[in-house]
Amino acid sequence: IEQRPRIERQRETLPEIQVLSPEEEKAMISLFRQWELHDHADALIVFTDSGMRMSELWRARGRDIVSEHGQLIIRQTKTRSNTTGDRIVPMTKRVREILEARRDRFGISEKLFPGMDNYKYRRAWERAKVVLKIDDKERFTPYITRHTCASRLVRSGASLSLVKDWLGHTSIATTMRYASLAPNHLKRGVEALERYT
Repeated sequence: IEQRPRIERQRETLPEIQVLSPEEEKAMISLFRQWELHDHADALIVFTDSGMRMSELWRARGRDIVSEHGQLIIRQTKTRSNTTGDRIVPMTKRVREILEARRDRFGISEKLFPGMDNYKYRRAWERAKVVLKIDDKERFTPYITRHTCASRLVRSGASLSLVKDWLGHTSIATTMRYASLAPNHLKRGVEALERYT
């Protein structure tokens, strides 16, 4: 070419964070139970409350549950943010009930979801979308449960630092996507400063 083309720089816009509504969550769980896909229903609950990636849950074993502290050790995380690659996430009541029951059923050294993988889970997920008439293909993927967990934490007043650690993000920049979901987080700054006036 005779001269270098001039390419206008475009401002990058972050896509809107999409989450699972409580109604959609209940409908999916109910449908999985109706189909006797209890592994799928249990996994959906764990994903939504823990923010785990699918691969992290499929790797989880009974020994990763620390009942006395109500925690789950997530091993070999994608980010490997510390020397062991592990992170610890507190369990909600329903996650604890599900995972402890699975540990009791399958054993300490066995996987909590034996035989489950991304393909099996996604196949059932796609079937459920059709039955529930959810047409939004880009938004409604299993990964939406991770966004749902983060958004529920932020909307409940959790700090972005907590969300970063909970989800196992390497960089706070990744977590900052969720900042807009906490409309009152700057108001807390005003309240803190008002104490000094």
